[in-house]
Amino acid sequence: MVAASIERRISFREEVENLLHAEEGASLVRCVQCATCSAACPAVEFMDHTPRELIALINAGMRDEVMASNTFW
Repeated sequence: MVAASIERRISFREEVENLLHAEEGASLVRCVQCATCSAACPAVEFMDHTPRELIALINAGMRDEVMASNTFW
């Protein structure tokens, strides 16, 4: 009997979380959208998306919009 190989595509959120591997337990789904990060960020006025908005876009799988954003650069 040959075991069937099932490939699962990782979501955009999982892809981003994999980049955060240095911080154990980092998960974007833990964000409760409180906006504390946006309120505390000294560079928020220069961003096209606030950190809170960016996390929401990543969680929604909106890869193209996130990648076109200047926020994370």
